[in-house]
Amino acid sequence: MARPRKEDAIDIRGRAVSEAIALMQEGDDSLSLSVLAKRIGCSAPALYAHFANKDDLLEKVREQVFEDLVSDRMRTPGARVGSPADTLRSDGREFVAFARENPALYRLVFAPQHAVNGSQVQIDAAAVQPLAHGVRAAQDKGAAAGKPTETVAQAIWCAVHGAIMMALDRQFPGPEENRWARVEDALDTVIDMVLD
Repeated sequence: MARPRKEDAIDIRGRAVSEAIALMQEGDDSLSLSVLAKRIGCSAPALYAHFANKDDLLEKVREQVFEDLVSDRMRTPGARVGSPADTLRSDGREFVAFARENPALYRLVFAPQHAVNGSQVQIDAAAVQPLAHGVRAAQDKGAAAGKPTETVAQAIWCAVHGAIMMALDRQFPGPEENRWARVEDALDTVIDMVLD
């Protein structure tokens, strides 16, 4: 059998990341490497030629999903209409929708269980930074005057992330619709409180 030509070779690294995202969107919380390898068209050991271990793969997936989320936010900043508080509220609702529609990816990106180089992934600063832009715009219009931008952004992040995790873990009572309505109520309440 002849060796495959270079142009016919599979981009295992790139395909592994994109297929892992697809699997997690389908609800695969555990991300089986054998299932992933089968979808790519390679052997499971071939993945280890491109990733040090499963945690390394998960970190690359986390980075890609986070980058996609942030780039989506930055793509149309001037196209938004309404007050900065309305923009924060709208962005927050999109964030909540992402969590609801992609629970496995949300957990991977914002509540990671994997380690990188032996230490737990830190997401606080990375999660707060895009939010701080919206808070700064609100402060430029007179909201949250005198409060540190990063502190305000962190307060919003902590409240909304906590509410999302409670909805994902079914810690809010009632049917799913009610749980997510409570997350949106928490979003509105914290934005109203911190931007006063």
